[in-house]
Amino acid sequence: MKTTTQLPVHAGSSKSRFTPFVANICKRLWQRNGRGFKTLPEEQIKLPAVQQPLVLDFTVNVDRQVKPVYPEWMKSLIYPNLEHCGPSQYDLKNSVTTWRHEGQKDLENSVSGHEIHAYIKDKNMLGSALNLQDGLAIQKMDPKVFRKCFPGQKTYLWASVLEHSLGDIFGLPFVTDGGKNLTIGWDWLGMVLVADAPGLFFKSFPNS
Repeated sequence: MKTTTQLPVHAGSSKSRFTPFVANICKRLWQRNGRGFKTLPEEQIKLPAVQQPLVLDFTVNVDRQVKPVYPEWMKSLIYPNLEHCGPSQYDLKNSVTTWRHEGQKDLENSVSGHEIHAYIKDKNMLGSALNLQDGLAIQKMDPKVFRKCFPGQKTYLWASVLEHSLGDIFGLPFVTDGGKNLTIGWDWLGMVLVADAPGLFFKSFPNS
C-alpha cells in the first residue's frame, strides 16, 4: 500500500504560510479542482536538485616544442634562450605567484616598464618569469581559473620582451581577463605600470 502525504490548505487565503522550501513544493502540487491541494504519493513529490560546487582545474599544460606566434612588428626576441624555457605542466594556483616592483606596491605610486625591466635583470629574476608560451597556454584555460588566481589583474610575461622593428621600442606581453575569454596583448616598456599590473613568476623555478 502506497504512503500518501496530505498537504494542508490554509482556509480563506491563497498566500502560503510555509517556509520557502515547502512553499516551492506546494506551488508545484497545486491543482485547481475545488478542493485545494491534491493528495499525492510521496514518490511523486520532486525535491529541487542540489547544486554541485564548482570544481576548477588549475593545471597548465604547455607544449615547449611549439614556437609562439609573435606580432608582425617584432624585430627580435630579447631573450631567445628563454623562449622555450619552463615546465611543461604546473599548477597555476600553487606554482605561480605575482610579483610587483616596490614602486608598484603603493597605490599612489607607479613605475615605468623600463625601470622594472632593469630591476628584474639586475636581480637575476628572468629565469623564473613566465613567457609567451605560458601566456598562450593560460589563455586556453577556463577564465574562472584566472579570475580565481588573479582577480582584476593585468599580468605580464617578462621572459618574452620583444624589440620593435622601428628600433629602441620594446614590447611586453600580458594576459588579462577580457570578459568572456582571456586575452593576450602587448604594452610598451615606456608605459607606467601600477599595482594591478604585476608580473607572473614561478615560485620555485631556477633563475637564469
